[in-house]
Amino acid sequence: MSYNESESLFFKTRTETVFKISFWNAGGLTNDKFTELKTIVLNNDLDVMGIVECGAAADNEEYFNLTGFQKFVLKRSRQIASGIIVFFRLSLRAKLIASCQMTTDDKLEFVQMHI
Repeated sequence: MSYNESESLFFKTRTETVFKISFWNAGGLTNDKFTELKTIVLNNDLDVMGIVECGAAADNEEYFNLTGFQKFVLKRSRQIASGIIVFFRLSLRAKLIASCQMTTDDKLEFVQMHI
């Protein structure tokens, strides 16, 4: 059995819903990086795209949109290395359950979603 045959056999037996998800550490999201991101999302037919360390981009929600996706934003709490943006395909129903912003005492930053 070839690799392609075994791969298709594996997927035929799956009954769960499968999502294509990607996470990206932007290290500060710029227009050029966002253009690259859109290409990645479209070329890979992603369902969910999470971006961390968005920086000022998380404060300016209106600048970064993906057609066909809804967006959840956790604004940055520090000048550097914070801010999260998560894009979900509109066909998915996503709900924000919890979030935590980074503080000077606690470096944890997260969003918890229900899909």
